[in-house]
Amino acid sequence: MRARAKLAVVHTAPPTLAARIAARAYHPVYRPGEVNRCPGCGHGHWWVGRSTAECAFCAAIVPIASDGEPLPMQDARA
Repeated sequence: MRARAKLAVVHTAPPTLAARIAARAYHPVYRPGEVNRCPGCGHGHWWVGRSTAECAFCAAIVPIASDGEPLPMQDARA
């Protein structure tokens, strides 16, 4: 009689957000409060919206980095 191989099924948790981000390639983002250089032209002037920032020189669009918390809105009249 032949011996049967035992097969163990291991359940793993889905990868965390940090692990998924680390597995990605270069991903430029706009970080509020920091010096941000455009990945397209290298300039540092931006039009910042609610979820993206656009380079004022070459119009490259990058998402705004967020840790899941809503970004504070600033009063334009201030």
